[in-house]
Parts: sequence; C-alpha cells; structure tokens
Amino acid sequence: MTILHNLPNLLAYFACAVALLAIFIVAYTKVTPIDEWAEIRAGNAAAALGLSGAILGFALPLGSSIVHSASLLDMAAWALVSLLLQLGCFWVMHLLYRDVSVGSSNATWRRRPCLRPGLSQLVS
Repeated sequence: MTILHNLPNLLAYFACAVALLAIFIVAYTKVTPIDEWAEIRAGNAAAALGLSGAILGFALPLGSSIVHSASLLDMAAWALVSLLLQLGCFWVMHLLYRDVSVGSSNATWRRRPCLRPGLSQLVS
C-alpha cells in the first residue's frame, strides 16, 4: 500500500496537465489567423506540424513545471506563464512574417518557431 500513497497526487497533476493542455490548444487555435483544424482536415501537413510544434512547445515547459513545482497551484501558475509566452511568441512571429502566405492552396505556409519558447523555458 505504501507504493500507491502518491497516486492521488499523480492523478491530480495529470488531470491538471490535461486541462491546461486543452486550454492551450483552444487558446492557440483561437489566436491564430487561420482555422488550423480545417487545414488539417484538408490535408495540410504544414498546419498539422505547426500545431504539433506549438503543442510540444507548451508541453515541454508544462512537464518541467510539474517536476519543479512545490504545489499544484505553483505548477498551474508556471503553466500559465508558459501559455502566455507561447502565444506572445506566435504574435511576434506573426508580425515579423506578416507577408508570408497561408492556406492549403499554396505550397508555402507561415514559418513558426513554436518550439523556441518552450525549449528556452525548459533549459532555464
């Protein structure tokens, strides 16, 4: 029975991480100027890779905040910081590359370094 004494903490952190990841996905897809779900359904691999990179860029610092946090509230606060940093990075790149065409009809798609903020948070 001593092995399972931390099971409630594991489940609480897992549920919170899944909820925060869902919040990030909803926020990120609302902020971006294109409908990424429609682009992914249409077979746009660049849209799928861009969204996957953004999710990974959020999940890495989320995992780091789980490991280094003192409490569930502390983890949620750092995850919120990570979410804001990721969305801020998107808007900076959106402003810098405003003239890049977007859409499934074009071969080019917005270059988004989605992993950079996540990796920089993970390293620090």
